[in-house]
Amino acid sequence: MVKDIVKSAIMIKLKCKSESPLISPAEFCCASGVAVKALGLDDEFAMHLRTLGTVGEMKAVLFPKLEAVEAQNQDDGVNKRLLHLLLSCKVEGEVTDEIREIFDMGMH
Repeated sequence: MVKDIVKSAIMIKLKCKSESPLISPAEFCCASGVAVKALGLDDEFAMHLRTLGTVGEMKAVLFPKLEAVEAQNQDDGVNKRLLHLLLSCKVEGEVTDEIREIFDMGMH
Protein backbone atom coordinates (compact mmCIF):
# COMPACT_ATOMS: atom_id res chain seq x y z
CA MET A 1 0.00 0.00 0.00
CA VAL A 2 2.80 2.44 0.86
CA LYS A 3 4.39 1.75 -2.52
CA ASP A 4 1.17 2.70 -4.28
CA ILE A 5 0.98 5.92 -2.24
CA VAL A 6 4.51 6.87 -3.31
CA LYS A 7 3.71 6.28 -6.98
CA SER A 8 0.47 8.27 -6.65
CA ALA A 9 2.39 11.13 -5.03
CA ILE A 10 4.77 11.28 -7.99
CA MET A 11 1.91 11.29 -10.50
CA ILE A 12 0.24 14.15 -8.59
CA LYS A 13 3.49 16.12 -8.40
CA LEU A 14 3.89 15.80 -12.17
CA LYS A 15 0.43 17.23 -12.86
CA CYS A 16 -0.07 19.69 -10.00
CA LYS A 17 0.03 23.42 -10.79
CA SER A 18 2.07 24.24 -7.72
CA GLU A 19 5.55 22.79 -7.41
CA SER A 20 6.18 20.23 -4.70
CA PRO A 21 9.68 18.75 -4.29
CA LEU A 22 10.58 15.10 -3.89
CA ILE A 23 10.87 14.41 -0.17
CA SER A 24 12.22 10.88 0.27
CA PRO A 25 14.51 8.30 -1.31
CA ALA A 26 11.38 6.34 -2.24
CA GLU A 27 9.94 9.31 -4.16
CA PHE A 28 13.28 9.94 -5.85
CA CYS A 29 13.56 6.31 -6.94
CA CYS A 30 9.98 6.17 -8.18
CA ALA A 31 10.47 9.38 -10.19
CA SER A 32 13.73 7.93 -11.54
CA GLY A 33 11.86 4.86 -12.74
CA VAL A 34 9.24 7.07 -14.40
CA ALA A 35 12.04 9.03 -16.11
CA VAL A 36 13.77 5.88 -17.36
CA LYS A 37 10.55 4.81 -19.03
CA ALA A 38 9.37 8.24 -20.23
CA LEU A 39 12.73 9.12 -21.78
CA GLY A 40 13.22 5.70 -23.36
CA LEU A 41 16.45 4.86 -21.56
CA ASP A 42 17.51 1.27 -22.22
CA ASP A 43 16.98 -1.74 -19.97
CA GLU A 44 20.69 -2.19 -19.31
CA PHE A 45 20.90 1.36 -17.97
CA ALA A 46 17.81 0.78 -15.82
CA MET A 47 19.22 -2.42 -14.37
CA HIS A 48 22.52 -0.70 -13.53
CA LEU A 49 20.70 2.20 -11.89
CA ARG A 50 18.61 -0.26 -9.88
CA THR A 51 21.70 -1.91 -8.37
CA LEU A 52 23.12 1.27 -6.83
CA GLY A 53 23.05 1.55 -3.04
CA THR A 54 22.39 5.24 -2.41
CA VAL A 55 20.45 8.12 -3.90
CA GLY A 56 23.77 9.95 -4.36
CA GLU A 57 25.12 7.11 -6.50
CA MET A 58 21.91 7.09 -8.54
CA LYS A 59 22.15 10.84 -9.08
CA ALA A 60 25.75 10.52 -10.30
CA VAL A 61 24.67 8.02 -12.97
CA LEU A 62 21.23 9.42 -13.88
CA PHE A 63 21.80 13.18 -13.87
CA PRO A 64 24.12 13.34 -16.93
CA LYS A 65 21.40 11.60 -18.97
CA LEU A 66 18.71 13.94 -17.62
CA GLU A 67 20.83 17.03 -18.27
CA ALA A 68 21.41 15.93 -21.87
CA VAL A 69 17.65 15.56 -22.40
CA GLU A 70 16.93 18.86 -20.64
CA ALA A 71 19.37 20.64 -22.97
CA GLN A 72 17.19 19.58 -25.90
CA ASN A 73 14.39 21.84 -24.57
CA GLN A 74 11.58 19.34 -24.78
CA ASP A 75 8.13 20.87 -25.16
CA ASP A 76 6.37 18.14 -23.18
CA GLY A 77 5.29 19.77 -19.91
CA VAL A 78 5.19 16.52 -17.95
CA ASN A 79 8.73 15.57 -18.96
CA LYS A 80 9.95 19.09 -18.17
CA ARG A 81 8.40 18.84 -14.71
CA LEU A 82 9.85 15.36 -14.21
CA LEU A 83 13.34 16.53 -15.16
CA HIS A 84 13.04 19.54 -12.88
CA LEU A 85 11.81 17.44 -9.94
CA LEU A 86 14.73 15.06 -10.27
CA LEU A 87 17.49 17.54 -11.05
CA SER A 88 16.49 19.86 -8.20
CA CYS A 89 16.09 17.03 -5.68
CA LYS A 90 18.03 17.46 -2.44
CA VAL A 91 17.11 14.03 -1.03
CA GLU A 92 19.91 11.70 0.06
CA GLY A 93 19.78 8.27 1.62
CA GLU A 94 20.08 4.55 1.23
CA VAL A 95 18.28 2.61 -1.49
CA THR A 96 16.76 -0.47 0.14
CA ASP A 97 15.23 -3.51 -1.55
CA GLU A 98 11.76 -2.08 -0.88
CA ILE A 99 12.76 1.19 -2.55
CA ARG A 100 14.10 -0.77 -5.54
CA GLU A 101 10.60 -2.24 -5.90
CA ILE A 102 9.25 1.33 -5.97
CA PHE A 103 11.78 2.16 -8.73
CA ASP A 104 10.38 -0.81 -10.68
CA MET A 105 6.83 0.46 -10.12
CA GLY A 106 7.84 3.82 -11.59
CA MET A 107 8.98 2.06 -14.75
CA HIS A 108 5.61 0.32 -15.20
